Amino acid sequence: MLVKLFLHISPAVQAARLAQQAADPWLRCLMTDEAVPRNLAQASWEQLLTRTNTRWAPWTIVDAADGQSASIAALAAIADALQKKVPSAPPERSENILPIAGSARA
Repeated sequence: MLVKLFLHISPAVQAARLAQQAADPWLRCLMTDEAVPRNLAQASWEQLLTRTNTRWAPWTIVDAADGQSASIAALAAIADALQKKVPSAPPERSENILPIAGSARA
């Protein structure tokens, strides 16, 4: 099972976060001149979503403007995917299963 999450923020929120990062000397060193314009390119992520969205592994777009809400939405999407794909009932007992060492059947 594959769960793909795209954490989306608006260009305004992204610009504000980049400005905040640029103002922090501990985070500023992680920024490069080339990374900032690339981060703001909306066409890139739209192309990514269009080319990689499949019936077997669709994207779930999460509004990430608020970090806590984004975390809850992402975890909810993962829980929903698990609930759909993972069986909730245990498998039937089979006589073909090897006994566990130390058990009465061993």
